[in-house]
Amino acid sequence: MRSSSIGTAAAPVRSVSSWNERRLARVVLALCLVVLPLLRYGFLRTNTATFDEFTHLQSGYRYWQCGEFANNPEHPPLVKFLAAAPIRKWQIGGYPTACGTAVITSRGMDIQAAAALFGSPHGEEMLWKARSVLIVFPLVLLVAVFFATRSWFGDVAAAIAAVLVTVEPTLVAHGSLVTTDMAVTAMMFVSVWAAIEFVRKPSVLRMVGVGIAIGLALTAKHSALPLPFIVLGTMLVARMPGRRTANGDAGISYPKLLGAWALMSALAFAGLWASYGFRYAALPHETKASYDTGAMFAATHMENTTGAKVTAFAVRHQLLPEAYVAGMADIMSSGVRPTYFFGKWYAKGFWYYFPVALAIKMTIGVLALFLIALLAPAVWREHGRRMAPLLVPLVVFLGFALMSKANIGVRHVLPVMPYMIVLAAAAASLMVKGSRALAAVAVALIVVSVGSALYAAPSQVSYANELFGGSNHTYRYLGDSNVDWGQSSGRLAAYLEEQHLTSNCAVASGTLWRAPSKCLELPNFVADIYAPQVRAAVAERFEGTLVVQPLAASWSSAYVPLLRRKPDEIHGKGTILVYRGSFDIPEIAALSHLYRGFYYFERLQDPVHALEEFGLAEKHCPESDREFLAWMTGAAKGALAGAKGGK
Repeated sequence: MRSSSIGTAAAPVRSVSSWNERRLARVVLALCLVVLPLLRYGFLRTNTATFDEFTHLQSGYRYWQCGEFANNPEHPPLVKFLAAAPIRKWQIGGYPTACGTAVITSRGMDIQAAAALFGSPHGEEMLWKARSVLIVFPLVLLVAVFFATRSWFGDVAAAIAAVLVTVEPTLVAHGSLVTTDMAVTAMMFVSVWAAIEFVRKPSVLRMVGVGIAIGLALTAKHSALPLPFIVLGTMLVARMPGRRTANGDAGISYPKLLGAWALMSALAFAGLWASYGFRYAALPHETKASYDTGAMFAATHMENTTGAKVTAFAVRHQLLPEAYVAGMADIMSSGVRPTYFFGKWYAKGFWYYFPVALAIKMTIGVLALFLIALLAPAVWREHGRRMAPLLVPLVVFLGFALMSKANIGVRHVLPVMPYMIVLAAAAASLMVKGSRALAAVAVALIVVSVGSALYAAPSQVSYANELFGGSNHTYRYLGDSNVDWGQSSGRLAAYLEEQHLTSNCAVASGTLWRAPSKCLELPNFVADIYAPQVRAAVAERFEGTLVVQPLAASWSSAYVPLLRRKPDEIHGKGTILVYRGSFDIPEIAALSHLYRGFYYFERLQDPVHALEEFGLAEKHCPESDREFLAWMTGAAKGALAGAKGGK
């Protein structure tokens, strides 16, 4: 007979029932280990390159070739080493300098090198191989979530957690790309799990395991820098008075715990140094500094910030590899980024961005079960002591994210999702063992999550839950990698071909990783500045079919008014928006003049024509680009005055 509340489920005992639960959990894990690669395979076949992938791949290749860490330093080497491993012995050209001889500037020379890989005859093959290798991190996360949840909350919870972590769309999407978000998510979770297990049953082997896991997280992404302190906080909460170890004693003493944590941290940072070959210099055989981190902060008027001082201290004492510190400086000095949010453009982010993004991007079932876990007293009575340590990484990491002004994608808080899923599974397992009504609710929420996630496949990048209208409407609320990161470029090309769109049509894109169409290509900063010749100016009025990838709005507010309009057609789960009719687009026309001026000035060294274009851009310049226009106008006038003075 079932009990009538969540909290009165019987404690696990060795019985036929628990044996069946254990067997069921193992079967579920086995199925998930099959389903996850299938979901990923579907994603890989359908989605073309996203914006960062070839940049990571080209730098990883050079790491293998000569240890050229002065290339894309804003991302540590772990993922890039693994992604480029299948092509490490290939002969690849297109780089602007000989390997290891000069800094490959970020958002400049690195994009040129990435474009060379993309445009090569084997570009698609390279991307496929790199994406395939990185399945290791989603698999590690799945296995870790299963066994951690089983240890903390039992077999039923482990089975539920495995299902949810396997299908959750945002995890599938970013676990299928050549990016660093899934790697840091998986290794942070493994670190926390291993740390809790160490407190429960201390051993040298477990201590070493925690240190290695933290080190791998640090070598995956700079956002893992707080992880040693997150692990310490988690261990202290897990060791709180009244808690017992697996042996039933009071547990490791606080001095020993702190000593073990210090050794874990030392081992982790040794692992970080190992990923750079225990070499300080960013370039091989280089004795002088390759980066001026002070100048990075000064360029954005941040030279007196805490970040600038910490970085200067690290450089002065060579505490971390030069490339790693340069990456830190790059991230901290460019920490303010424009944000598209609920149909408006903002110059910088705000604290509530990530909580709202999580509410949009996670499945309804997971969100509901997570809230039940947090708010239901019965869940806390049953599992409170085991849940409390898991709140430390969730709250601390999300807390750091709330302070960020670079709100460009929920992927930046991907590491909190596994903890939300584990807590959701803990609540669901109690509900399943409670009354029939509670069990039905739990099963319904799980089915809703799984069904919604599978319906979104293979377009998981643009996923939004049904409370926000589903994937077709994500573009109304969020931008950038939340909806369109360039992955729909293959679908865009197919749509243009199917519709025979070659005239009276225009395309607004936001990625470099696509061939120009026969339609009018509307301004796209990266594509425009790397075009073989200056692109044609855009008129202030357009009539015909206008096809928009939402990523365009992440580059300029000129495209935001289009996203506010109701499209005539939506394709690719909200990543291709089709409009028909007559359009007044003065801001887009001004943007084309701005980019033409930039091309004249930077590529052709022609300040005269650049100033003409900047003048044409001034009247209707989009809000997002006014500061850039003023800066470029000043630079062109200065160059022209200098040329006249020289004569």
